[in-house]
Amino acid sequence: MKKLLTFLGSFSLSAGGVLTVVSCSSAKIFFNPTITDELANKIIAGLKQNNNFNFNNGDIFYKLNFKEIIIEKLNQLISERKYEEIQKDLSIALNTIGFKSKIKSDQVLSNLATLKLFNEYTAKRSDKGNTDQVDLTYSKNFGLNPYELQKDSKNRDSNVYAIYYKQNSGHDWLRWQTTGEFTPENADDSKIDQFQIPELSILTDTKNNYFRIGILESPDDAEYISSTRKVNNNGMDTSSGKKIKWYATNGETHYETNGQNIIRYRFAHYFKKEIQSKLFSNLLGNSYLDSNLYFLRSDNSSAKAKKVILNGTNRLISNTQTDFTQQNSTTSNIKMVWSFSSSEPDKVYKKINEYVNPNGSLKSKKTLKEIYNQLFKNGGKDHLINESKQGNDSFLSISGFNGFVQNDKDSIKSLSGDLKINDSAKKDVSKVSIPSILVNGGSGYESTIQGNRDFLFVLPIYLNDIFSTKNVQMSKSANGSEYILNVLENTWTDISQKYKIDNKYLNEFTSISKIEKNGSDNIDISKRNKWYVKLKDGMKDGKINIIYSNGQKETVQLKKVDQKNYKTLDITQKLADNQKNREIFGSDLKDSFISYDYNLKDYQNLKEKQNDAYEWNQSPKSSADIIDLSTESKQALLDQLKSLTSSIEDVQNAAKTELYSQYLNADQIKYQELFDEISKFVRDDIPSLD
Repeated sequence: MKKLLTFLGSFSLSAGGVLTVVSCSSAKIFFNPTITDELANKIIAGLKQNNNFNFNNGDIFYKLNFKEIIIEKLNQLISERKYEEIQKDLSIALNTIGFKSKIKSDQVLSNLATLKLFNEYTAKRSDKGNTDQVDLTYSKNFGLNPYELQKDSKNRDSNVYAIYYKQNSGHDWLRWQTTGEFTPENADDSKIDQFQIPELSILTDTKNNYFRIGILESPDDAEYISSTRKVNNNGMDTSSGKKIKWYATNGETHYETNGQNIIRYRFAHYFKKEIQSKLFSNLLGNSYLDSNLYFLRSDNSSAKAKKVILNGTNRLISNTQTDFTQQNSTTSNIKMVWSFSSSEPDKVYKKINEYVNPNGSLKSKKTLKEIYNQLFKNGGKDHLINESKQGNDSFLSISGFNGFVQNDKDSIKSLSGDLKINDSAKKDVSKVSIPSILVNGGSGYESTIQGNRDFLFVLPIYLNDIFSTKNVQMSKSANGSEYILNVLENTWTDISQKYKIDNKYLNEFTSISKIEKNGSDNIDISKRNKWYVKLKDGMKDGKINIIYSNGQKETVQLKKVDQKNYKTLDITQKLADNQKNREIFGSDLKDSFISYDYNLKDYQNLKEKQNDAYEWNQSPKSSADIIDLSTESKQALLDQLKSLTSSIEDVQNAAKTELYSQYLNADQIKYQELFDEISKFVRDDIPSLD
């Protein structure tokens, strides 16, 4: 127990909830305990301070779900510890400075919870329309809007926050609110502000940042609240002169984001207490899968003589697709499914038929998102309306999302979400291995909406797309005389791992013999025969000449891409400021980063890697819907796939066996129920860590 408590006590837990714990010789008093971090923290604190305390009265704790609380807290803290180990090992191996473990675990948790909440909320809004009814439902048990975004040294934040949004073509920012949400209690009825909420089209627009967070400076003033329901870009109501302050991060003038990301701020209490708090076991599974997602091999071309290779034996990979390293035969096991319900199936089929082949595959490498926008976005006489009551997904933001499914013999089963398609449709979805639209011979499928027919959009998931480096490889410029390479600002890029995406290597692989600047001082070049280049801080572009060992010369324009528009899931970390890195990259390493690509397998040379990538990009299995996702969205999708995999019972057991054994000593856990739960997964032959 001492070891367990020391482990738990080494972490700082957030506040919330009231609990008093006394020794076993006294009465146990619990005042309206809330199932939060604080409850577990108070229990643990009480145990540490009371040597005489025991668990003879286990029924009290059982009624309070004490066992579940402690286990979830263990899962959270162990996950943070595991991510800390992963990050530390990677940083040592690549000579970099990694991110803090808690940032990584928080990001994974947030990704999983955001996916769930976004789909849940948009589904309810699809059913209820543009009223404040759904928001009012959430507010019955949970407060609305962000809280504690700017804690001071005393861990307090008394600011009152509100979400603001703007319409597609508008310049003003409107406060997202239910009727009377911000109106002071003592205000006259005539002063009660009416509701205004963003339309679903605004909320589900993933490309534009239509949302900000405002800080209300006079939240108890009814006139102020009424005046600031609409403000300009500077946060001011031009008629009254009253202002709000924009919340900002990282030195910016304001924080601005899209509907998918803002949803966790609008429903912050519900997001944390009701969704995130129930995902800690998933977080544990994710950290377990992340711990052996890749391995390192020697590669003299890279700065640290290492290359990163995905581990084909990882359960995430085998659960997502078969024959991962064999591109011709690999088949997706996990698919995303959307249903489009209409009372006019003939009209829908006529439009869909313009974009799909007889087998349901997409014509001319069209994407599902593009076709959806053509068919179902409101506006224009030829546009259709999807009458499905299913919500939107968090990646493509397509409505009618039935969730993630997996093949189950000759049918499919739901992995997450709300699967509402009939048995005939399920059988047809199970046969799909390429992006497709299923029309059931043109008539559509029987719908859960009476009198309607459903048409199904199906997107098989392949890790080849998620880990694709297509967007950071060399592509022909518009005039065809040179190549363009997208790079992050102030980030060292390994040119020896860059190739042309428009053709295959037909001859033997040729290595680089020299890289030189092409009339530009915007670029730094590495030393010691390492072929790295960096676009200097503040520069938008610059040119280099690459001279190959066979005498061939290529001119490449390095083009800056902002992080928010970056579309490659790689390892980008800050360079460690040490002698080894200074020898390669020079003395000024301040705020310099370096990128390492994930290799799908252990390629022997760049020719193999390029040819594999070229063939996959030409394959009908490849999806531009996935390849063109932002890095942030690809990471969220990957986290979701890990969560789905970690929900498999034997993966759960393997995660607990390995991680509980590493961090806990079952012999010292005295609470019998907790012991029983953990000891099932703790093997005696694996030592625990001090």
